[in-house]
Amino acid sequence: SDSAWLNPVSKGNLFHWTMETYCNEVIKQMPITQPEPDEDKFNDIYHRMVEKMLNELPYVSESIFEQEREEARTVTWRFLCNLTKSFYQDTVVGTPKKEWRILGCELAFDEVDYDISGKSVLKINGVIHFNGSIDRLDGYVNAAGNLCLRVTDYKTGKRENLEKNVKNEEQIQHFVYAMAALEYFKNHKDELEKVFGKQINKAVIESVKYVFPYEEEKKQEVDVTAKVMEQKNAEAYHLPETVRERARECLYTCRFEYPKPELQSIIKQRMVDKKAEKKICQ
Repeated sequence: SDSAWLNPVSKGNLFHWTMETYCNEVIKQMPITQPEPDEDKFNDIYHRMVEKMLNELPYVSESIFEQEREEARTVTWRFLCNLTKSFYQDTVVGTPKKEWRILGCELAFDEVDYDISGKSVLKINGVIHFNGSIDRLDGYVNAAGNLCLRVTDYKTGKRENLEKNVKNEEQIQHFVYAMAALEYFKNHKDELEKVFGKQINKAVIESVKYVFPYEEEKKQEVDVTAKVMEQKNAEAYHLPETVRERARECLYTCRFEYPKPELQSIIKQRMVDKKAEKKICQ
């Protein structure tokens, strides 16, 4: 309605901000050894994030604002409680124990590269570069000394739309995030060994999931780990051939069929950054 305070994007932002701030200020890459989060600290953080949102998006109706604020708080607190309980079970109760750490939230990455070469009638080959950020990256070191990584991407849109896109291989974030997680390990190996207090041999992807916190609990997760593993080759994770072909089609169109002023917007639709534009489509 016209008097609603949060739209789907701002609702997602409020959730992201709260989770990111709680993880950075309270958890701080430490093992979770308590079965419940700190509610006082959560309430303080949530209040600050609401104030931040109000600076960007003032409300029209106070009553609707209060209702939406409390609904968003309930959803975020419930999610954090379940997450903390899950970590606690694995770290303290589970056998074998998995001492999970939240390694980071909103972890930015730059220049995750994918070679889109392949057998194609389009004589277009090259590398596309992806930029972005991982909503949450968790990890634990197993008995073999490998860092097992879990990639989580929060979603506040419609679950059925994402499931359809995953099935049709039109959702490619999970492939990019898997590679970005491995790149994060390569770039922060020394720092991560200090966090865990032990030597780490290599990083492996344990799971990649999209999570819908506003869905009922049994329907919150869309596990795409199997999709990612299907494209695994040695230590690399590749884009499916159907995705690479669409990328080649995009680049072919950009290079041969469209004038330069229209180039940037078309490439952005395929999540290709400006460096790829200069490198492939000049």
